[in-house]
Amino acid sequence: MPELVIPPRITPEIDQEYFEQITKAVFQAGFSYKVVQSKWDGFRKVFLNFDPQLIAEWGEDKIFAALESSLIIRNIRKIRATVENARIFNEIVSQFGSFAEYLHSLRNLVYPEKNKEISKKFKWLGRTGTFVFLYCVNEDVPSWDER
Repeated sequence: MPELVIPPRITPEIDQEYFEQITKAVFQAGFSYKVVQSKWDGFRKVFLNFDPQLIAEWGEDKIFAALESSLIIRNIRKIRATVENARIFNEIVSQFGSFAEYLHSLRNLVYPEKNKEISKKFKWLGRTGTFVFLYCVNEDVPSWDER
């Protein structure tokens, strides 16, 4: 059985860092953390350092350019999800002032409700991906065994 690698926790200082962690959780689905992490510098280049304003404007030409890049995991559905997630992310930031404030607005929810709320909003971010995202951005989550 492969060794379980638990990703590090960070406390994002800017919205882009939250968007980067959402994207990492999306691309990690079906892959080990080590595989995704080994290509992460390439992801930063292809996805413009995770600037959600720029990525939200991507059309088919940029989506297919990303798909052709050997710097990332090439999955058209995950690339499209990232573009759509950038649009959703920008709407949330516009509504709440920052992504941190959005997460703060969910703190009165019990964990399963918070997980459901976030996984409903973002593409390709299911129950496990949402757990990984929340864990990585230093939000309160159950232990890895309880999720």
